[in-house]
Amino acid sequence: MQFLFLVQMLVIVLGPLVKMVLRILGFGFVTYVGFNMIIGQAQDYLFGLMGDVGPVIQGMLGLAKFMWW
Repeated sequence: MQFLFLVQMLVIVLGPLVKMVLRILGFGFVTYVGFNMIIGQAQDYLFGLMGDVGPVIQGMLGLAKFMWW
């Protein structure tokens, strides 16, 4: 009889605890995947624009009368 009481108590206590842990893990996974996806898209966008930066910087250096040789 005592054993049944202990098992019921553990089920009552551990049930919500397990649900809370699984919910937290799910939220962490979604956050991690979403953050990585956003960072990856921003990185691809910036790397795609890297080729257009050269003429802009040259123009700015020309306006500042910067000479290199």
